[in-house]
Amino acid sequence: MIGQRRYSNNVETSKYGTRKYWNAYAGVVVRKQVKKTGAYDANTRHISRTIDFNYPGIILSDVTVSDELTKDNQGRIPQKFKKAYIQYYDNTSSKFSDTKTEITPVVSGDNHTFTIPNVTGRFKIIIETEIEPDNCV
Repeated sequence: MIGQRRYSNNVETSKYGTRKYWNAYAGVVVRKQVKKTGAYDANTRHISRTIDFNYPGIILSDVTVSDELTKDNQGRIPQKFKKAYIQYYDNTSSKFSDTKTEITPVVSGDNHTFTIPNVTGRFKIIIETEIEPDNCV
């Protein structure tokens, strides 16, 4: 199945000095927790990142997500943070809610850190940035 990996776990014990032994096996399935995607629109110079988090919907308490908004691949043009928002997954409708809740990051250099309190299910953070036009043509 996509988004998960299965691991095998086998244990064998024996009673010292005898031919008695016991064998146990368990399979463990680990589901994907995070998926990050991005898109760039060259016409508007707009970058949108989506971080889809907590696929299994585990109760996690507070969650901190950090994203570094680096310069272009030549190190010249910085990104300008525009906004970020959260959308929660609705298990009843099997889709993300249309409600977008803005979230403000703590900024340290290029790093933007978002804290999401009381996480009890799947959500996604959408981070929107833009870059200035490239004048080196």
